[in-house]
Amino acid sequence: MRVAIVHYHLHSGGATRVIESSIEALKGSEVDVCVLSGEPYKGDMLPCVGVVPELAYTEGRATNFNAADLVSGLRTQAKALLGSPPDLWHIHNPTLGKNGLLLDALHSLAESGESMLLHIHDFPEDGRPANYRYLKECAAEGNGLYPVGKRVAYAVLNERDYSILLQAGMPEASLFLLPNPVKVPSLEDARCDLFSENRLVLYSTRGIRRKNIGELLLWSTNAADGDLYASSLGPLNPLARSIHESWVRCADRLHLPVKLALGDEGKYTFLDLVASADALITTSIAEGFGLSFLEPCLWGKPLMGRDLPEITQGFKDSGIALYSLYTRLPVPLAWFDKAALKRDLLASFQRHLEAYEVFVESIALGDAWNRWTEGGVIDFGRLNEGYQMHVVERSSLSPSAREDLGLNLDEDRSVVDYNRAAILEHYNVSVYAERLKSAYRSVVNAESSTMVDFDPSKVLQAFLNPQYFSMLRSL
Repeated sequence: MRVAIVHYHLHSGGATRVIESSIEALKGSEVDVCVLSGEPYKGDMLPCVGVVPELAYTEGRATNFNAADLVSGLRTQAKALLGSPPDLWHIHNPTLGKNGLLLDALHSLAESGESMLLHIHDFPEDGRPANYRYLKECAAEGNGLYPVGKRVAYAVLNERDYSILLQAGMPEASLFLLPNPVKVPSLEDARCDLFSENRLVLYSTRGIRRKNIGELLLWSTNAADGDLYASSLGPLNPLARSIHESWVRCADRLHLPVKLALGDEGKYTFLDLVASADALITTSIAEGFGLSFLEPCLWGKPLMGRDLPEITQGFKDSGIALYSLYTRLPVPLAWFDKAALKRDLLASFQRHLEAYEVFVESIALGDAWNRWTEGGVIDFGRLNEGYQMHVVERSSLSPSAREDLGLNLDEDRSVVDYNRAAILEHYNVSVYAERLKSAYRSVVNAESSTMVDFDPSKVLQAFLNPQYFSMLRSL
């Protein structure tokens, strides 16, 4: 079987790591693979890479290419590298809206009867309204956002995304659950004696908004003497960096035991920070695969913090114990000007919906407010930075406030070895290879057919469900 793996670029990051793991997983198998990218590859793990300039990001810049040029470039490079046309196109994040030509190119390939596995890591419907609008603007008339057919299949990272596509009408035979393989760097050569006078609780993340940095500061308000709460990296985006700096100032003003973006100081490597940590924490409100729930145990560290059940259910089904995590951190509504909070929260939600050109009646907004504030409390993770800072300050100044919040992080070291064994059993590269090859065979062996009905609006509706909304995802 000849397979062409396709992605916009091969910069360091999640999708590139998965592609590199795929090449490793397929080595020595009956699958002959090449990789096609819009830009040259600067790494050393992919032996067979072709550059298709038409595949690079087009958002925000003019291009003289069209979809036919992209199809031609893909076919030419794949044939040159594989010796003949591929039996299957494995395309990563094809519906993300990063390239205005790709969607029409996919429809062209599908209509030609070619086999494709469209591998979704991120959905534009999930907090990326600009990408979503760009994708719709670029699509030729009649071309839906999700090409579907018996020789067109989709792979997703978690049960939530699988369920969303299935309920939107995706045929079950065309849908594959393909969790990422897990392979973390060894700590063997890392320093483990940093901050030896402190108990270090590390948030292994880049501090973008959805990572909910304010919640890390909130936990630090209940720190014991000698505790140090830290994050590894600051954001790169200027807007996110400005917000992140406001948290740095907040921690300094309240004299909290917090060091944000320690890895940016250049004094320590990331692995040195992990090796020196007593525990890892996550407070993120949105994830894709959810590697942050698995890495700590592979490093021999306990994990504390926020659970995302829609993301972690598959891990739990595989026997991984995450019961010490919390699903929400309730804050009394009485701590706020309730009318102002309601106005600001609903306005933020409405802006989020309208960014997707979805308009709702006030009664629906009222229903959302009632769901969010049931029991006279609201989840800290649903608030924006201004409201979160109010909570952090109140908690830092008042022991009774901390008691009202019930701040008590559960650090369960007893499950670390147990979880590590389960992770290595269910999410190793060999298991991934078998899942991947099974999906390849299913798609290639499918009979050709015309497109089937699929309603992409149901995908959007699912992601716009109020249960997933946080003010941290809408300005």
